[in-house]
Amino acid sequence: MEEFHTFINNCALVDLPLQGGDFTWSRCGEVPASSILDRFLISLEWEDNFINAIQKRVPRPLSDHFSICLENGSFQRGRIPFKFENMWLEVEGFGDLIKRWWKEASVEG
Repeated sequence: MEEFHTFINNCALVDLPLQGGDFTWSRCGEVPASSILDRFLISLEWEDNFINAIQKRVPRPLSDHFSICLENGSFQRGRIPFKFENMWLEVEGFGDLIKRWWKEASVEG
């Protein structure tokens, strides 16, 4: 592992901290094991331009391997447009449910 870190330093690369866990692979059993198999390595110049960059561990549903995702902060996408599925109009009692919700709603301001 020391050789790997020396290589990263010699190439002037940055190993971003992993968020969401300490490793990307694990094995259970008699001799449990875990390791960081995946990582994003970035240059110092890249880090200067993307100061909010992080690598995040993605949940694993079935595998012994966690995928990772490179993120650069949150995105402001504006307001989410209202969407309505017309199929709800065909569900028995839906109209009455909406009427009840409107009567119960309290709006201020």
